[in-house]
Amino acid sequence: VPNCKDTSDEKGCETMLLDAATYRKEYPPIKKVGEKVIVEVSTFILKMSKFDDLAMSYNVKFVIQLKWFDPNVRYANLKENYLENLVSEEKKKAIWIPPLTFNNTEGNMRISVDEPSSQVFVEKKGSYKVAPLSDILETLYYSGSENYVVLKTEYELNFNCHFDLRCFPFDTQVCGMEVR
Repeated sequence: VPNCKDTSDEKGCETMLLDAATYRKEYPPIKKVGEKVIVEVSTFILKMSKFDDLAMSYNVKFVIQLKWFDPNVRYANLKENYLENLVSEEKKKAIWIPPLTFNNTEGNMRISVDEPSSQVFVEKKGSYKVAPLSDILETLYYSGSENYVVLKTEYELNFNCHFDLRCFPFDTQVCGMEVR
């Protein structure tokens, strides 16, 4: 919360710290060749609608959440509640974000999760290191390899599903959202 009219009290309060000279958002955050980034994907379905038995499709409004470690960044002064560790729009645009493809949409839609409506947070999991005594702000630093980057964004998409209508109107359908 800015307490000064010129917001000068907010300078230096950045949650995510990265070296712009060495960080490359085009590449996954790995430390050695052959290593993989593990991305946890969860969805929260808000609404399902527009079931079309002729087109064999349905519409889903949902929130997708991605979690991963990025050892190429570090964080400062993380709060316990990750919702209080919001990453600035500038830093969100500067970090690697996993690409997503929904296989069972029209044209296997590839979505960009780094759009303006998405939010990036940091979930505190690991321990901290206290800044050197020469640091006047007494900052607590956290490693990117121990604390999650969390991205949340909301989407509404049409998904394809092969409806089995042989027992109509007593049928049950099992359809999914295939994410790759």
